[in-house]
Amino acid sequence: MAGHIDTHVLIEAPLELTWRLANTQENDRRHASGGKGHELVAEDPARHARTLRIVTPPDAEGREWYYFVERILDPERHTAYARRWGNPHFHYSVALWVYREEPGGRSSIRSVQDFEMTDDAPVDNDGMAEIILGGTQKALQRTKEFVETEAAAAAA
Repeated sequence: MAGHIDTHVLIEAPLELTWRLANTQENDRRHASGGKGHELVAEDPARHARTLRIVTPPDAEGREWYYFVERILDPERHTAYARRWGNPHFHYSVALWVYREEPGGRSSIRSVQDFEMTDDAPVDNDGMAEIILGGTQKALQRTKEFVETEAAAAAA
């Protein structure tokens, strides 16, 4: 059985601001703290795509995870699709990020991720789901704080 996570965050800022701030290379907070970070490897403006090399912070067992992520943005639908590769412990790993307008001038980001670990991986699908969920929730919280700070500054 494959691994799966589904989590979201509500942001006190309008959708267009959230989308813009969360999806620029300079302001992408998903991979910006806690570890060695990310490095832009390739960018394809025609496809709204960029490829990053990611190094995660050490997990509870002291393991760092290295992999590549290609993110493809769909500005019309306010969605982002991502796929990971380059870590031999994953059969596959894909994610969908959905940005939505919410009542009261707010917005939300939902992250749905599916993956499958190899038999020789140091964690099984359930263990990796916990790791990915924890990292995703932290990243969403960082994004929320960043966007809300920028929204407050723009309103002042």
